[in-house]
Amino acid sequence: MCNLQSYFDAIEAKAAKPPLQVSAVELENDAKRPVRGGKALIAFSGEFQLRHLRRILNENWKRLPEPVASAKKIELEVYWAEKAGVRRVVTERDAEMIINRQSFFLPYHVCLSELLYGEPLYRQRREMLGLPLPMPPLQVPEADAGTRASDGGHSVAGR
Repeated sequence: MCNLQSYFDAIEAKAAKPPLQVSAVELENDAKRPVRGGKALIAFSGEFQLRHLRRILNENWKRLPEPVASAKKIELEVYWAEKAGVRRVVTERDAEMIINRQSFFLPYHVCLSELLYGEPLYRQRREMLGLPLPMPPLQVPEADAGTRASDGGHSVAGR
């Protein structure tokens, strides 16, 4: 639904890095009613992460703030709950998008939850469908990196 299979496959194949969890607060209820949840601040930076985040934002929200298009880093603060061992963004609270210390609120959308916490579900989907992982990019020794870049070499992760 959210077209994130290639995103999670690239991360699992180590062809790209996942966004960085900057901070987190986890809460648990008492043993009679076990509920896990919390709040997380997650930072997206770099071409791969920002490309996928911007696609999710553009496809699912209207009138996005102008800084989204050119920001070098976008942070998302979300509240989450864990059910059946899977984290999901909560539906009753807006996510907060932070760009250059300016905050914007995002109403809930399932694709934001998928982008942040969908990795186990997409791994299971890939396995059930028998989809192969993409090949990781070739590791180019540092001495050869300048030569490779100058002769038009392309990285799998950059596509």
